Amino acid sequence: KKQLRNLRSLVKAEGKGFIPEFADQVHQEILPKLGAADQAPYLVLGEFGKAFCDPEAGASQRRLIYLTFNELCRPLRKQSGSRQAKFVRHAGWEFLKTMTKIRPD
Repeated sequence: KKQLRNLRSLVKAEGKGFIPEFADQVHQEILPKLGAADQAPYLVLGEFGKAFCDPEAGASQRRLIYLTFNELCRPLRKQSGSRQAKFVRHAGWEFLKTMTKIRPD
């Protein structure tokens, strides 16, 4: 949650490589800690949706959240048949639907 809310300042401080590293961290550390493959992606991408729809998030913050989401989906091509990938894709679809519920700046 905290990293998504501070994404802009983290990218400024860490540079362009922060987003792919953060996406890798989500796959390698956060998803496994949150539990079952059929639940963890919904928790993570639910937070993406909350951060994206936050009224205080500006256009640049939303753009960074979307770019991070893209990086999160990148490894799915390699592991397309895995159980985890199936639920990440579905949770991703839910996130994309959430994005349409706000009005652009």
